[in-house]
Order: sequence, then C-alpha cells, then structure tokens
Amino acid sequence: MKQKLFYLLPFLALAGCGEPSYKDASLSPERRAVLLVKELTLEEKAPSHDGRFHYTSQGSRERYQGLTMWTPTVNIYRDPRWGRGIETYGEDPYLTSRYPGQQGGTAVAEVLFGKYNPAGRLPVTFYRNVSQLPDFEDYDMTGRTYRYMHETPLFPFGYGLSYTTFSYGTPTSDRSELAAGQHALTLIVPVTNTGQRDGDEVVQVYLRKQGDAEGPIKTLRAFRRVHIPAGKSVNVEFELKDKELEWWDEQTNTVRVCPGSYEVMVGGSSKEEDLQRMTIVIP
Repeated sequence: MKQKLFYLLPFLALAGCGEPSYKDASLSPERRAVLLVKELTLEEKAPSHDGRFHYTSQGSRERYQGLTMWTPTVNIYRDPRWGRGIETYGEDPYLTSRYPGQQGGTAVAEVLFGKYNPAGRLPVTFYRNVSQLPDFEDYDMTGRTYRYMHETPLFPFGYGLSYTTFSYGTPTSDRSELAAGQHALTLIVPVTNTGQRDGDEVVQVYLRKQGDAEGPIKTLRAFRRVHIPAGKSVNVEFELKDKELEWWDEQTNTVRVCPGSYEVMVGGSSKEEDLQRMTIVIP
C-alpha cells in the first residue's frame, strides 16, 4: 500500500489516544486492524534559525511497533494546524481532522467502516519538511505553493482519496483557437469510475501560459464535484470565460485576457502525473 492521505470535509476528529494496549489479541490476524489516533503538538523549544517552530506527533513510530508490525494500520491525526507533524516514513494511510465539531467522531467512524465514501480535497500543499520552504523572510513566490513549486511535496494541492478509483480521458473543447474578441470556450472532460463503489470525484482545471517563465507553472481556474456510479463514465463540462482565462500582463500591470498559447490541464489533483493536457490559442 502506498503512502496515502484521506482528507475529509467537513473536518473530522477523534480524541487522542494514550498508551497502546493489546486488547482482543485473540482475534485472528485477518480480523485485526490498528487505528493510531495522534495529537500533534508544538515542541517545547525556541524557533529554529529560520524563525519557524517545528511540530511533532506525541510518541515515535517505535512506540507503536508492537501493534503495527503484523496488522493494517490507519493513522488518524487530530490537529488544527495544516499538515504539520505528519511523518513521512511508512506506507500506512492517513486520515486527518481539523476543527471537526460535535459530530466529528461519528463522521470518522462512518469513513473508517465504509458507510461514507470520502471525496474531500486538499486546499493547501503539504510540504515534506521545512527544507522545501524558502527562507522565512524571503517574500518571493518562487518555490511557494503548488503554483510555483517544482519539488515533489508530501501531498499536493487538490489531493485526496476515495474508496473507489477514477480515470480521465483526453479533454476536448468546442474550439482550440478563439476568434478575435472571443473569450469563452466549452471544455469537456471524460471521467470514468473504475472502482467497485459509487463515489464523488472533484474534477480540477488548471491553466498555464506557455513561454511565461515568471508566471505560475499552473493555477486552478475551475473545479466541479460530480457523483459517478461504479463502472460508469460521465462528461464533465466547464465554461471557461474571461475570469478563467485571464492572466497577468506585465506591459499594463493588469490582469486581463492576454494573447498567447495556453496549456489547459485537467485531473484529480495538481500532481503532474494526474493531469491530462490540451492547448488553446488566444489571438
């Protein structure tokens, strides 16, 4: 099992756990599973040289080794700070929770036991560690967020798991080149539920201006959550107009629809490998 993250909306929660125990050890191995509920805390020390505090989870992996060696494990994180302290080691799935409210525990249980099929997506980038971040006092956007980051993050912007899987076909549009003064096109994205359960997919549309070395490598311009039954395919349509096609114009210092060649990317996250591409031209 690859390292994975379940990200759920609304935010979910469970209380932190104490010392591990071996209750129900008589269960056969195929019926055992371990849920590690971890509270993330700020280390009691001064900020590092770059002015950042570092966060860790209470207890190390070795603390739970006796429970996790022979059983499936799901790591459940309860913490309001976005993505901090998630360990990068291991291949166990992760379920995170943020400000869950009164029914958070019920929501987590429904996900863990399969009553609810999650479809939340990350609205931020989870960096692997602080070395992937620019200096604290450097306000340049280079290397920051999914829009300018070339390294591989722990979990990319727009990422999230489901109990089913989806595949994308080649996107098409009603025109590949817009006429002069025409700033709208219809984008059609074929998506198939390739799993065995009904589920929701969040189809995301990103844009990049080709040849713009200073601009973002991609930027989110549209998204839509769609329900797709198991084994079925749907065509998801987007209307891309002025707001979705505009770009920064260095000549006028304004954001407007600029002439040029653009790459339209569609997929289930901002990860490069997840994206299908097509090119449009604005005269």
